[in-house]
Amino acid sequence: MEAGFILTSMILAAISVYLIERRFYGAAVWSAVAAVLSFFGIIHAYVIKAGQTVSDIGWPTGKDFAIGYCFMGFIFYIFYYRQRKACAREATENAEDTEGKI
Repeated sequence: MEAGFILTSMILAAISVYLIERRFYGAAVWSAVAAVLSFFGIIHAYVIKAGQTVSDIGWPTGKDFAIGYCFMGFIFYIFYYRQRKACAREATENAEDTEGKI
């Protein structure tokens, strides 16, 4: 397959699954993987020459997509951090509630 369409679909599916399951750290990691692959042109970097698509693999060929994936990963990591902080706060509150009952 040309231009990494299958690979892109697999990565976006993995990100979607992690988001549906509210596992934001996994979504952030897959976003980072997508950023690296798009930066080097493995995905999202192709040119149309003589009526056919040709992969344009190189150093900064997909940098615009890489920036987008980095931004997505950053947002997902913020969600992960807030989720982890809320779970820790809830665990602390539960521990305080059970101390007086024992």
